[in-house]
Amino acid sequence: MSKASVYNRALVEIAQWSLVPRYLILVKPQGSQIDAEKIAEEVMNFAKQINLSVKVQVIPIEGNILNDVSSVRRAILNCRQLNNAHLKVFFALFDGADNWASLVLLTTASVIRLIMWEDVNLEGFLYLHIDDTGVITPQRLDFLPPSLLPGGLSKSTYNVLKIVARDASTANEIHKAYINEYEKVSRRFIIKELNKLIKARLVQRSGVANNYTYSLTELGKLIVG
Repeated sequence: MSKASVYNRALVEIAQWSLVPRYLILVKPQGSQIDAEKIAEEVMNFAKQINLSVKVQVIPIEGNILNDVSSVRRAILNCRQLNNAHLKVFFALFDGADNWASLVLLTTASVIRLIMWEDVNLEGFLYLHIDDTGVITPQRLDFLPPSLLPGGLSKSTYNVLKIVARDASTANEIHKAYINEYEKVSRRFIIKELNKLIKARLVQRSGVANNYTYSLTELGKLIVG
């Protein structure tokens, strides 16, 4: 059984849920001997046979959780920007998959739950069981991964977080950028949002009063870095 057949079955299963798959992102662990580009070509050819237009992208992952999750997250957001519409995201896990790749996908799913303001939504998981004879049995899982932030992020808080990610380090810089990009708010409003992000461990503050600077924590980088 070829690796491509597993992804082909995933496309068929998702299409049966009255959805039309448009993008497929494959993660390839460092050192993997799998010819991911060949698999991508086989999947696209199969999709054409069942009247689906699917773009396949291969994302290499290197064994660093921050870099790997960020790479997959960016690839998902790029798909949404290309489509310019609300994006429903499914994650497919299957028997025999690389453990690190599965961990990266599960962590990325937790991140996707937090960035709904980017017009993306985590729809669920598809698990593909492969028995000893190569028969693939798909199962839609009804669970969601634990949220990285139980309280979630409001739209304004998330927007402030994105501004910090672009190296706006002082409250004045962040305030100015927020007004230019979103709406007119007070500097006090920005300080309150930054304090929420600090409490959520997404942003760290350094320096002394009236001269504070703000930067992303490792957790913050997972979400917007």
